[in-house]
Amino acid sequence: MPGGVVVLGMLFALGLVYLLGGLREGIMAWILVTLGMVVFLIMIMCLGVMKTAGVGKNGEKHPVLCCIGWGTVTCILGILTIYFAGRNILDIPYAIKPENVILHDACFATENIDEPDAIMTYYRLKGYEEDGDETSFYINKSRYKKDKDMILDSVEVYYLPHSRHIIQIKYLD
Repeated sequence: MPGGVVVLGMLFALGLVYLLGGLREGIMAWILVTLGMVVFLIMIMCLGVMKTAGVGKNGEKHPVLCCIGWGTVTCILGILTIYFAGRNILDIPYAIKPENVILHDACFATENIDEPDAIMTYYRLKGYEEDGDETSFYINKSRYKKDKDMILDSVEVYYLPHSRHIIQIKYLD
């Protein structure tokens, strides 16, 4: 039974990360996605520790080889989760004072994955930095729909540097 609770918790956390992964703007969206990733990591570790400790159905013990296998799987999944959540964790110091950049000749754009069927569409804010380098950020679908027809001269974007998660967008005149 405890293993089932851990698996349900993992599925809940994974679903939370998947559903909220579309939220590309705002500090609360970043916090929720980061917490979902951390909960998923903890659930993976709990499941792996339970299996490695040899606890099975009805309390029977698993053989040593099975414990070694689950220990290895736990380590691999833990490393992968840390790899994917690492950028968000590195952004924690920047959550209070995010970095900013001013984009000139900014525009909104879409990017379709697996064209021509367009299974997924990503929405972006693109522009040029002071040094002429093109920079883009993922944005929410709602912002794209609301602001796509705006003519933008300059935009100031406050973002977290490792995950490039947008905290705030200011339209400059």
